[in-house]
Amino acid sequence: MLKFVGEFLPETFGKVEEIFSRSGAYARFKDLLEHRGMLEQWYEYEVKTCEQALREWCEGNALRLITNPRIIIKIGGGGYTPSWNRTLKPRNAGLGRY
Repeated sequence: MLKFVGEFLPETFGKVEEIFSRSGAYARFKDLLEHRGMLEQWYEYEVKTCEQALREWCEGNALRLITNPRIIIKIGGGGYTPSWNRTLKPRNAGLGRY
């Protein structure tokens, strides 16, 4: 998340650190992104980085990641995050912060 902010919204870095110092931070972060017109870009970035972390974790643990090209899920816009997206984030997979 901080990588995203540093790359795309560096002028808000201090504000984002402040947001994440209190509970309810993720909702406030998304509000900030929506206000700046960056929410869709955040969702795309989040999916991309989660997928990359999952691939690296699988590779590091001698696992083969099997994907099903027939399954297409659009994330973002509607506020819907599939359960697989929430459970496969790097911090939940033991990979540390991303």
